[in-house]
Amino acid sequence: MFVLLRREKGRWPVKFAQVLGVSLIIAFVGVLLAPMSAEAAVKEVEEFDGYVDDAALQAAWVVSHGKDQVVLKTPGYQTSTQAMRLEYHNNADPYWTAVTYTFASSQDWSEFRKMACRFMGMYPDDPPEGNSGERFFMRIYDEWGGYIDGPKISNATKTYEWVYYSMEIDAWAERTNVAAISVILEPEDYGQGQIYVDRIYVDTHPPVLDDYETYTDTAELRDSWLYGANNLDYLLVAPGPDGSACNADQFCALDYLCSVAPYQADLVLDFDFQVDWSEFETLTLCYRGRPDPYNSSEAFQVVLEDAFGGTLLGPVVSGATQCPEDVPTWPYCSWYEYSLDFSTWGSKGFVQRVILRVVPESYGDGRLYIDYILLEGPDTASEKITWGQMKARFK
Repeated sequence: MFVLLRREKGRWPVKFAQVLGVSLIIAFVGVLLAPMSAEAAVKEVEEFDGYVDDAALQAAWVVSHGKDQVVLKTPGYQTSTQAMRLEYHNNADPYWTAVTYTFASSQDWSEFRKMACRFMGMYPDDPPEGNSGERFFMRIYDEWGGYIDGPKISNATKTYEWVYYSMEIDAWAERTNVAAISVILEPEDYGQGQIYVDRIYVDTHPPVLDDYETYTDTAELRDSWLYGANNLDYLLVAPGPDGSACNADQFCALDYLCSVAPYQADLVLDFDFQVDWSEFETLTLCYRGRPDPYNSSEAFQVVLEDAFGGTLLGPVVSGATQCPEDVPTWPYCSWYEYSLDFSTWGSKGFVQRVILRVVPESYGDGRLYIDYILLEGPDTASEKITWGQMKARFK
């Protein structure tokens, strides 16, 4: 289930063991959800890449009036190969434009908090006279014909670059029975032109990468987190012989072997499609090692990779697999915070994977524990929703 954690603004204390004591009040709110193998924190609704021609698009996305039409446009947003071009005529009766996609069966979006997309008014190769200025918004219908509208964007058709659009749906009682979605242009100038739409998705917002809480076993963990190198093992553990979790109950154990090639140990969360972290600035997580003689002393870092293969290397924490400052509660260390600032990374709008890496120093072996991976930004609320139960993979 989702878990709601409330904390003060700012960084976690250095030692997470203290955080998990009586010094912090933690409130848990449970929400009943669908089976985790079927859902995801970000769920693609429409990316338009799968349509073979305009006729296929027009069969799926139906305009409300014969005066308007939809066609495919290449390229789409970022790495998307195609977008939908909506050609509107708000200068003709009934003076508004709508195109609707109806699902084959009702969708349960109860776990999602927002629907989002990208839109753009004009490509460089569009007619030089440009568009009239019309108002853009999206609408979601339930199976009984009721609906909810998103915010209305004035002069949206006058934009020359992709614009992020989002509508909150968590307060809508009928989001368990979603039947259709529409793109709508209301009249402002009562003119004509075109607008482009791409990458429609629903999101739990804000995404919290993993707290490892509701994987039923190590096999489910390995459906989401993948081997990035051939010299490690990893498993799901619970409080007991391996110590306590950073947050709640379960956490991840990485068994590294830095004494053989390729020496570093990578564990990879590979998203099925690029994700937009533009509103966030930092990634934080809990980690702890074990003291000698259990672990060799190795370093740790997080690496982000974009959809084009570019990377951002996080800080390398030397000796992370040991207990760098405190006297350990034998045989384990306290939990510590790792933080990666990606606020100035130019690729944070299209993140493809997250890599947890054990970096060789002593070239030995041992076990490192990971828990509670969060994204934070200046406008991110202090209430965080975890999605370990979503198997950590965007689908």
